[in-house]
Amino acid sequence: MTRVGKYIVIGDLCVDVFMQVEAYPQSGGDGTVHQMHKFSGGSAANTAMALAKLGGIPLLLTHTGKDNWADQVIPTLADAGVLTSHIAQDADQQTGLTFLVVSNDAERTMFTYRGANRRLKPDEIREEMFLQTDFLHISSYACLTKSQSDAVLKAVQLARNIGVGRAGITRMAEGIVQPLGDMVLIIDTLALPRMFCVSSDTVIENDTSCLEYIHNPNFDFSQQVVLSQAVQFNPSSSGEVTIVEFEPDRIVAEVEAFGPTIVVINDNYTPGWKAYLNEQSIPVIRADYALRAVGIKQAGTYTLEMIYQPNSVKTGLIITIGAIVLWLIGIIISARKIL
Repeated sequence: MTRVGKYIVIGDLCVDVFMQVEAYPQSGGDGTVHQMHKFSGGSAANTAMALAKLGGIPLLLTHTGKDNWADQVIPTLADAGVLTSHIAQDADQQTGLTFLVVSNDAERTMFTYRGANRRLKPDEIREEMFLQTDFLHISSYACLTKSQSDAVLKAVQLARNIGVGRAGITRMAEGIVQPLGDMVLIIDTLALPRMFCVSSDTVIENDTSCLEYIHNPNFDFSQQVVLSQAVQFNPSSSGEVTIVEFEPDRIVAEVEAFGPTIVVINDNYTPGWKAYLNEQSIPVIRADYALRAVGIKQAGTYTLEMIYQPNSVKTGLIITIGAIVLWLIGIIISARKIL
């Protein structure tokens, strides 16, 4: 289980508005929203709420506007057990807002306005905050603008000096932190590769049980993986992966499998991903709750290609082709009438 402790969490707090649609309209078209839900959101805020639910004491450092959105989300965080005393409210800014459009096939599109979140400044990061803190968590969004990234740099330096996170949960303080122009560069020296092989798997279909299992301090992500469904063989070997091409919707890698192995793709799982091993289709399995994985049954050298092909793209293509066909039929009918 996750260690109970006191946390400083730096990043965004937003209002998330989820809108359920049957399909995405074409550019310039209209779409109908069938359901809409509103929640507190933002990567850092969500992390803080999760830590609180697991028994931790998280302090969230960010900014909001002084508006109705803030009046709704800040009490939600406080009720969940997040310390909100250091959330600054700016009268001249708006609270961050994210619109998430979700289609029936679970494809998600996000539009985010970060708003007041960008206002966090280094002078808000004070040494006394860290004296009673066990862990530091920094969302990557907090490194996108200079003011926030300067605050992040100061926080990491303070955490390093005081010894925050040295017990092993938060790795930011143990990494390499360097100024980089208007940004801050954080190199996590313990981060796993984008793709790698493991020799041991455990199948856990229940999401809650999966999270509990991988939160065990003895779980080694570099050597084992939790799969949402079983592969048709027993993994027993490791291997080497070399990425040849990497694009948002396509990955090509050369895999040298030393025996039956699982290739873990250190990237989010979504249903639209397809995998091809030496041009033969193979299943893509959800791994470690949120990642992707594929299985290789025997030793050898392989080309692994992964392509993102969501159903929404196919549906849009079919609709477009159908519209073109109907348009052509209409032209033919009109031409015959004229003749």
